[in-house]
Formats: sequence, C-alpha cells, structure tokens
Amino acid sequence: MTAAPAPAPGGDRVFAAFCAAGLWPGLGRRTAAELPDAGIVSPDDVTADRLMKLPRVGRQRAERLFSSFLAAQPTYDVVELLVNAGLDAKLAAGVADTLGPDAARRLKDDPWALLGLTGVNLVDADRLAIALLPGADRQDSRRGRAIVGLTLRTATRDGHTVLPADLVVAALRAEGFADPAAAVVAAVESGEVLEHEPPEPEDPELEPDPALRSLSLARYGMAEEAVAENVQRLMVTAEPIADPVSVRSVSKGLDKAQAAAVGQTLTAGVSLLTGGPGTGKSRTVAAVVQLLRKKGTEVALAAPTGRAAKRLEELTDHPAVTVHRLLGAQGTSGGFSRNEEWPLDAEVVVVDEASMLDVELTAALLEACPDGTHLLLVGDPAQLPSIGPGHVLGDLIDSGVVPVTELTTLYRQAEGGAIARLATAVRQGDLPPVVSPDREVVVVPATGSAEAARRVVQLVTDSIPRALGIPPSGIQVVTPVHRGRPAPSS
Repeated sequence: MTAAPAPAPGGDRVFAAFCAAGLWPGLGRRTAAELPDAGIVSPDDVTADRLMKLPRVGRQRAERLFSSFLAAQPTYDVVELLVNAGLDAKLAAGVADTLGPDAARRLKDDPWALLGLTGVNLVDADRLAIALLPGADRQDSRRGRAIVGLTLRTATRDGHTVLPADLVVAALRAEGFADPAAAVVAAVESGEVLEHEPPEPEDPELEPDPALRSLSLARYGMAEEAVAENVQRLMVTAEPIADPVSVRSVSKGLDKAQAAAVGQTLTAGVSLLTGGPGTGKSRTVAAVVQLLRKKGTEVALAAPTGRAAKRLEELTDHPAVTVHRLLGAQGTSGGFSRNEEWPLDAEVVVVDEASMLDVELTAALLEACPDGTHLLLVGDPAQLPSIGPGHVLGDLIDSGVVPVTELTTLYRQAEGGAIARLATAVRQGDLPPVVSPDREVVVVPATGSAEAARRVVQLVTDSIPRALGIPPSGIQVVTPVHRGRPAPSS
C-alpha cells in the first residue's frame, strides 16, 4: 500500500492524505497542492473565507468547495482509519461506496469488511484490524467469515459462481484458521454466502455425498437458481407457434440440422443453437425471423454487445439491440426496468453470441420473459466467455434439460481451407499437422512464453512485413488472455 503523503509543517497527515488522494470533490490536484500556502493544513482550517485565498478561487467556488468538503465527511472518517493503519487513503472511496455513509462505524465493528473491496488482500485487512481492535485475534469469527467471502469472490474472477466447500475450507486452513466449519456457518448466517446441498445420486438407494456440498456468494447463487427455475418455467408454459408446413416454407437453402433448429425454436420454450464459425447459425436465425414476420408474431433480437447486435440486425433485416437495452438497464444501479412485473412484449426472444452471457444477466433476461415466451440462445461455447462469472451457454448444453441443435457443416470458409480444417479439429479436441501450401496457416513453435513473445515481436517487425510486403502497423496480434483475463473480442 502507498504510504500517506507527508503533511505540511504543522499539518494533519490524515487531511494531507485525503486531499492528495483526490477525495475532496471539486478540488483538483493543482489546487490541493496550494492549500498549505493558504494556511489550510487541517480540517479545522477549511472555511469559505480561507479557500478564497487560493489562486483562481472566487467566492462562489469557495462556497462550493466548502460544501463538498462537509459532504465528504463520511469518506474523511474512513481515510482517518486507513491512514492510521498505514493503508492507502485512496481505498476510502471504494469503502464508502461499498459500505455506505456509515462506513467508518462498520469498519470499526468489523475491520475485515475491508476485504469486500477489489484489490484488498488479507494482509491489509489484518493491519486494519490490529489498528482498530485491541488484541485482534486471527481466529476471530469475523476474520473467518471474511476469508470465506474473499475466497468466493476470487473464484468469480475466474468465472466460477460456486466452489466446492472443501476448497473453501482448505483456504481457511491455509490462513491458519483453526475452525473452518464455524467460519463457513458464520458466512452463511450473515446472508452473504449460500450453501448448496450435494446433488442427489442417480442410484436412489445411495445418500448424497456431503463432500459434494458447494458454496457461493448469495448474489451468484441466487442468479444460478433463478436461471434454473425460469428455464423450467418457460419449458413448461410454451406452446407451439407454427406447424411443420410453415417451417418448410422458410427452409429453402437450409440443411436438415438448420431446418430442425427452426422448428425447435417454434416449439420449445428454451432452445439452443450452437456450432462453430461459418456453420450457418445466422442463416438459421434469419429463417426463424422470416417465418415469425410472416405470421405476425412479435420477435425481439438482442446480443450482449452493440457490435454483435448490429451484425445480427444486418443479417436478419430486423431491428436488434443489446440485451441491456432490451431489458431497460437503469444507469449504474445495475437494475433493469423490464422484469417479472413489467415483462417483455415479444413472443419470441433471440439472443446471439450467447457465450458472452453471464449468470446474472441471463437471470434478468429469463425473469423478464413471461410465461409462454420462446427463447432461442445462439452461440458457440468455444468462443470467448462472459466477463462476469458463469458459463451459461455451456452449462445449459451440458445439462441436457433443453433441446440443442449443433451445426457442424462448414459453409463460410472455402472447402479444404487450412484455417477451417484446423479450427474444426481444435474444436473437437484434436491438433492435427498443418498442411497449408499457400501458407494460410503457419505454426511457429516456441519452448515457453518468453520465447513465444520474442518470436511474435520478430514476426511482426521483420518476417511478416518482408514476406507479405506490408508495414508492421498492418498486422493484428490476437491473444486469448490479456493481463490474466480473457481478452475482449474486437
């Protein structure tokens, strides 16, 4: 953590840290540096008259700065706790946002609540506890509860919505916690964590294995349960929209699997259409839209990103929006105006690039679909996953509870193209030798990540420009991860 800045002579180090961290609304860095020259080195020095002594500060701005300082008192109180514990004052903004206006009191009651912030580790929280709690104990139940939450939050950054309870217990033991079971119970009783019973074994004579218990943060566990419940609801309440004759009327140019997917969409409450690039998913969706428009059925098209929505609109010649816009996202609150109380009007909802749906967005989408809605999720589970936790498309495919059509015939790439052959093989779990006389695909071996990085630089700056006669600026480098997380698609 960054040490608090040295205060001006005779000044208050908490005040200096508060100002230097940019936590005083409306006070820029340049003006903050000028405060000591105006005799403002502690909270008691802050008055509108003193602030007017600053360069470029008139009466009106001085009064605004004075008011904003008073309004920031809850954040200032948090800064005082952090600085006295040797922690970075910049954490105060996140603490205030997470814990609310009485954040300082809540930290005094439970210093390990600091672990609720991204980027804070257990060492930081322990330092705060030592500063605030006389005789702070590593076996404190609050500490154990916080370690449970931290372990689950860390897992969400890797895409996991739940963890086996045994892994959480192991994390507690690794931190020297003597009674992991008590810590788990405390976390569950706090309401922050949900405990999920082990699945029922296939053999009815066997008892569930308690070792298969799992834990989740409440928000993600509830989202998982909402997805499951609403998928079941839509499957039960949906009625067929069109008969086989209608499906055949738009099946010209479709193969058997694509035509089957059209029919599946119009009969099942939730259905999935998957397949690799170039297998005709978009053509199939266009046929669904064509048929629904003929019947006068209301259909809504959406995708997780604006670019994907625009592409879907171009391919179907029907309006498409982002999923957030479809649901009426409410600013930064994270809520949606479209929900169970004000559901969507469409009888059929189609979501493309569904691999990018995380579990909370999927739960919100399903809750906004009224009984009888037909939902078609289109995507490739081998593509980049969602930014938020949850592998919804892949999990639904694996569940076996909804009908799935997988398209395997490649149409978009030239038959026999090296890229097409290699992509299809990798998708099936194989890595065959590359035969590409036209050098459409070139495999460059490397013994490790360091050598791979050097080879990429050499290829981009020298080999490829010489071979193709193009400048290095015309070369695009694509990676599966960026700074340890899946790289965004572009």
